[in-house]
Order: sequence, then structure tokens, then C-alpha cells
Amino acid sequence: MFLLLKSVIEMGSYMPLEGEAALLLEAHESVLIVADLHIGLERQFAKKGIHFPSQTPIIEDKLKKLINEYAPSKLVVLGDVKHNIPSISIKEWKEIPRLFKNLAKIIKVEIFPGNHDGNLEKLIPKNIIYHPSKGSTIQNGSKKIGLLHGHTWPANDLLDVNSLFMGHNHPAIRLKDSLGIHHVEKVWIRTKWDKKKLQNLFAQNKVSASDKEVDTNHIIKRKIGNPEIIIFPAFHPLIKGTAFNDLQSKFLGPLFTKKCIEFDDATAYLTDGINLGFIKNLYI
Repeated sequence: MFLLLKSVIEMGSYMPLEGEAALLLEAHESVLIVADLHIGLERQFAKKGIHFPSQTPIIEDKLKKLINEYAPSKLVVLGDVKHNIPSISIKEWKEIPRLFKNLAKIIKVEIFPGNHDGNLEKLIPKNIIYHPSKGSTIQNGSKKIGLLHGHTWPANDLLDVNSLFMGHNHPAIRLKDSLGIHHVEKVWIRTKWDKKKLQNLFAQNKVSASDKEVDTNHIIKRKIGNPEIIIFPAFHPLIKGTAFNDLQSKFLGPLFTKKCIEFDDATAYLTDGINLGFIKNLYI
């Protein structure tokens, strides 16, 4: 059993949109942010004998609906635009350029590539901004928000932001009804990282040299803050995700594999806004 605490998601200047795996950030400009489109995922199901129609038109229609309804000035995609690894499938060759060409006609688009996005640059129109995989920041008044997919260590300037947005792990919660039947639902995860553990990892050289920025004296230039971390549910309609309340679940990305993300005090929200409370009260 779990306790339903609230029916809205209160996150200050950023607002997950009710019923959607999308967030609206009201910074110096209005930004619509989504993660994990996984264009071409249906091919993986087809290999197993499960056939779904292409979800790309649904994704495009949903994004256009949100753009029309909320009138953001920019659309940001936090990685895993494509699904196939490492090559590009025929479906991706056809659908990704068309999708982003259509979106770019109505809004400025920026992409933070994910681990599935090898060679994505070949598919993306030239007028779309392509960020480094380690992420970058958006200024929100006096505050700074870091954006990345989540499969790499954040860039140094993301370590001291006020908020950090990421995708990659497709957060979900496994719920059990009165008949004992389990349901998996997409959720938003709102949490922190373990600042001391992160500081120790860097101090003990547990992060590879390629992830460091050093000055000429080889002194690491790094200030680690205590940001609020928002983990995005997958935008692809067929992806439910990884149950954060299942002790058997495996999570990806260095912040997770090095156990830097706080779990017990993380909060889970259904996409309809229901606050399920702390993960520590939801384990099954």
C-alpha cells in the first residue's frame, strides 16, 4: 500500500505537464523538454514477433499538440532520439529526418544526445542545435539548470547547478492492485545526489581522466553543489520503464552505477500529477 499525498506536481518554475511525459520550463524563455523518443523501437518488438504500427506519427502529433497548447519558444530533447544501436535502421533513416524537419518548421529544436544516438548527426537537419553528450546549462533568472541525457558524467559546469534534468533510465513504478495484479506506470522522479559520495569519487580518482577538466597545474577545477534532480519518464508511448521501487531493477549511467543518486528519499509522481510519496515506502 502507498499513500497518495498530493494531486499536483509542484516544482517551482518548471512544471511537468499533466498526463504527459513532458515538462515546461519557464526560464528567460519558455522551453518544452522531453526525453527518450526511441524512434524505431517498434523494430525490436517485431523481431520478437510482436508488431506495432510506427509510433513516430503519434510522437509528432503529441509534440505538435503540446507546442500549440503551451506555445514554448524552444523544444529540447534529452537524448535517445533513435533506438537502434550501433547502426541506423531503415525506419530511422526515413522517420527521424522527417520528424525533425517538420518540428523545425514550427519551433527551435535542441538535442542532447544519448547512448542510442550514435551517428544521429547524419539524420538531423542542420538548423537543429546539437549539444555535447555531457550536457550544458540554461539560465533561469539567478538559478542555473543542467540538461543532459544521463549516460555520461555531467560536465563540470553541471555539477554546481540548482537543478539537473536527465532521462536515460525511463523511470516507472510497479503498483499492485487489490487482486494482486501488478501494473507498471511511468513516473517522474524528484531526488538529490549524495554530494559527499560524489566528492569522494572525484577526490579518489574514481572518474576517468576524460571526465575531468584540469588547469595547467593539474588541479581539478570542480565545485559540487546539491541540485534537485528531475528524472524524466520516456516520451515513447510504448515504453513503461524501469521500476524504481523494485529492488531487482538495474539502473544505467555513472551517477547510478556509482550509487550517487539518493533512492530512499526520492519522490515519485505519476504523469497525472499524483504524488506517490517516497520510494522507500513503495518497495515491493
